[in-house]
Order: sequence, then C-alpha cells, then structure tokens
Amino acid sequence: MIPLIRLKKEVQFNVDLTRIVDALKGIAAARFHMLERQLKISDRYQKATETILSNVDFSRASRSFAESKSGATGVVMVTSTAGFLGGLNARVVANGLQQAG
Repeated sequence: MIPLIRLKKEVQFNVDLTRIVDALKGIAAARFHMLERQLKISDRYQKATETILSNVDFSRASRSFAESKSGATGVVMVTSTAGFLGGLNARVVANGLQQAG
C-alpha cells in the first residue's frame, strides 16, 4: 500500500504537470493563430504583387540590371528573422556562396 504522504505528492505533481501542459497548449495555440494571421497578410501582398506585375510588359523592358558589364557576380540572399530557422538561413547562405563561386 502507498503511504498517504507519497500519494499526496504524486497527486500534486500530476496537478502541476497538468497546469504546465495546459499553459503550453495555450502558448502553442496563440502562436499558431499569430502565424495564421501573418500568412493571410502575406497572401494579400502576394496577390497584390501579382496583379501589379501582370500589367507590366517585360518583353520590351531593359535588362540593364541583369546584364553584367564588369564581369563581377552578385548574389542576393534572403533569410528569415523568424525563430527556429537558423538551419534554413545557414543553408541559404551556404548555397548563395556556392553559387557565387
């Protein structure tokens, strides 16, 4: 038979653990909804950009920015400031440096 004091400690531990898990679930849900809102905003900007660029006739556009006059190569790397993407950012930079030679 389990002593009463040990049983009370285990019950209190389970109560505390339940509270921690509930708090983590709330944090995860809040973060999910925040990212979901950002995605909706991003979709609006993408659609607006597509609408604007669909009205441009690129066949007659000058390509002076894409033609190299000095022989130098430039690489633009775009990374993220969002959390937990350090590995992705490192791969972007490594790939960009590899492309630049």
